[in-house]
Amino acid sequence: MTESLARIPATRVTELPSGLRVATETHPGAATAAVTLLLDSGSRYESAASNGAAHFLEHLSFKGTSRRTRDALEREVEDRGAHLNAYTTREHTVYFAQGGAAQVPALVDLLADVTLSSVLDAGAVERERGVIAQEAAEVHKVPEEVVLDQLHATAFQRSPLGHTILGPADNVARMTREHLLDYVQTHYTAPRMVLVGAGGVDHDELVKLAEKHFASAPGCGPAKDGVPARPTTAEALAAAPARFVGSDVRIREPSDKRCHVAIAFEGASHTSADLPALQLWQRAIGEYSPAASTDNHRGSPLARRLAGLVSADGSPAVDQMFSFATPYADTGLFGVYLSCDADEERLYPAMVQAMRELTRPVYESDTPESLDALTRARQSLKSASLATQASFASIASEIGTQLLTLGRRVTREEQFARWDAVDARALADVAERTVVDRDPALAAFGETFYLNRYCDYNWVRRRSYRQRF
Repeated sequence: MTESLARIPATRVTELPSGLRVATETHPGAATAAVTLLLDSGSRYESAASNGAAHFLEHLSFKGTSRRTRDALEREVEDRGAHLNAYTTREHTVYFAQGGAAQVPALVDLLADVTLSSVLDAGAVERERGVIAQEAAEVHKVPEEVVLDQLHATAFQRSPLGHTILGPADNVARMTREHLLDYVQTHYTAPRMVLVGAGGVDHDELVKLAEKHFASAPGCGPAKDGVPARPTTAEALAAAPARFVGSDVRIREPSDKRCHVAIAFEGASHTSADLPALQLWQRAIGEYSPAASTDNHRGSPLARRLAGLVSADGSPAVDQMFSFATPYADTGLFGVYLSCDADEERLYPAMVQAMRELTRPVYESDTPESLDALTRARQSLKSASLATQASFASIASEIGTQLLTLGRRVTREEQFARWDAVDARALADVAERTVVDRDPALAAFGETFYLNRYCDYNWVRRRSYRQRF
């Protein structure tokens, strides 16, 4: 891997007087480029009344600007052979464009136009309302999405981090052009933006393009002359900090013959020294899907045990399991999701095994199985990190995310050194701080009868810190 690291170009970063940061990873000779604009603007920065605004804006940004109609925008992107899209998370909104290296000036122009000059036409607002409602209906059909949204809602029930990205149906139905304009004026500010280019890009050129096309991006500051307050990211977070709440929500749907459940503890933030250990622990727990598992002997310890649970008809009892270590600006979530047959002979053993893996580093950090899992997790994380170099879009997204969350670019060498520094003892210490005498958050959906009967909240908490397996 040392040779691979040596071939990764350095990242250059320039901060403009407005506060907008411009970053590049230039690959000499590359024929294509990705240009991405990332903003500290997501559902956690919304109020209860405005929840859903960031995602709604993502939909409307491509419906016409002061310079381009919707048709003209689509035609220009197609004629250039480019790609333009966006997505929203709980903490960020990301607009990205890809095309030939010679198209970089045009790509920057397009990104600035759709983010700073969208007309937010009232008719488009009405049309997208139905599109978003349909999108929400599709999301609600996916148990995994329902459970993870409910997990955030219960774990962060006293803060906007518990908001869903799409927002409640009532908000979507009431959202107006004025709501969206207010959100843009408040949160689409230069200090909360990062423009990143990767591939066939020149840093100095991208800086000049940013100065030209993003000159109208406002700065942060208090309300003045009828303009709403424009808080910095730090001010916005301080106004509505995330507070993890150990809690439990279960939605019974007897028509679903499976139980879908997520168990999580408060994890590490982006800047926490515990994050590398949690990332390794998450990787060691791994994931499992019968369809994707051709050789269960090579999976994680939890995957191998879950593969041994069989339904009455001989099919796999567990159809999905994955672990997560999700960092946010000031907190995080660490846990396991699984979907299993909703009967006591399969669900209870699956829950026992899941809780065993969530506590393994505390009690079994130096066993051969645990040490082997840690070694494999370290190599897996490094390989996955290097794999992002295969896509300029992934590179740009990673750089932008790090600048927004950490304030700087973390080199692969530094990241690898952090993972290498986590030995079994260090992992055990972090695991103990994370789960021992800590209240978990639990969310479940589907046929929860046997989960309620055998795995109530006290059982989960007791299993997390009082019992060795």
